[in-house]
Amino acid sequence: MIAVRNKPKVLLALSGGIDSTVALAILQNKGYKVSAITFVIPSFGKKRRRSGPPQRPPDYIEHARRAARILGVAHQVVEAAGLFKAKVFDYFRKEYEAGRTPNPCIKCNQLFKFELLEREARRRGYDLVATGHYAKISASKGRKRFYIREACDRKKDQSYFLAFLPQRILAKTIFPLGGMRKKDVGAQAEKAGLKIENRKESQEICFIDGHYTGYLEGPVRGRQRGGLICDRSGAVLGDHDDIRGFTIGQRKGLGISHREPLYVTAIDRKTNNITVGTKKETMKRGVIVRDLHWQRYQLLNKRVEAYCKIRYGHKKAKASIFRRGQDELEVLFKKKQVAPTPGQAAVFYERGSIIGGGWIERVIDE
Repeated sequence: MIAVRNKPKVLLALSGGIDSTVALAILQNKGYKVSAITFVIPSFGKKRRRSGPPQRPPDYIEHARRAARILGVAHQVVEAAGLFKAKVFDYFRKEYEAGRTPNPCIKCNQLFKFELLEREARRRGYDLVATGHYAKISASKGRKRFYIREACDRKKDQSYFLAFLPQRILAKTIFPLGGMRKKDVGAQAEKAGLKIENRKESQEICFIDGHYTGYLEGPVRGRQRGGLICDRSGAVLGDHDDIRGFTIGQRKGLGISHREPLYVTAIDRKTNNITVGTKKETMKRGVIVRDLHWQRYQLLNKRVEAYCKIRYGHKKAKASIFRRGQDELEVLFKKKQVAPTPGQAAVFYERGSIIGGGWIERVIDE
């Protein structure tokens, strides 16, 4: 009983889905004094009523309330739409307008979700925070550095999305699911009698109702939206209505026919022209990475051989990483990689642990 009383107080971000609910149950079973919190974020693109009776809360809030009720924990709902728009959605829109491909999930974790969670925990007197992410956290000798490690379930691993969390957040965060496999999470929920809906995981952007281009309609800072679709030689193959509907490596939705599949290989934000080419033309030798963030090491001062991940679904590639300045790296892949994309994050791994990462500024052809 003494050990239970001395357990830290934990505030867990609860979505009401099976992962965060089981994470909550695990912490309870380990004797932590745990409470739950759910943040209300906007859903851009949904039509809102101007009059009439109040609408029901979003489904995820109802699911979270039900989960907290089943487990008998205190639960708070916090309105965070304004902060989310400022930290995540505005970045998302500006990146597309600049001809880059944003990664809102990483920015959400870095600038919104964990910052707000830690702030609320501190304000309410909690010692630690927790989420249902599939990842692990380790500390260096003497606990001077904290860093993310890949989850046991490599198919569900979310370490890539957590590569930009600061040390002060990592030092007080718990990921109860890091050592579990997804099938075991479902089994544990069933064994505990938690009849929580195992909702289908969306592959789309969670805060956009429909395709994102539908919400980005409108002028691009006074510039035209449309432009030409050309091949590498400059030959015009077609045109398009909006630069923001394209991303590097995209194959579908180009609106042009060709004797072989074509992919977007470049986006020119000055002319709004799109360059397309064969899959071979999307293969690049390396990338220049800026806005660096370090986890396992405080700073990189020499050449490092590591694995680099350039998008969430990308299989890590062996690479040589060179320091080029205070906040810039050159990353050269051992083998050319398909469609490295400006605006996406490059995350570096060493034996399953995150060294650090940065944002892809441009690609290196040869």
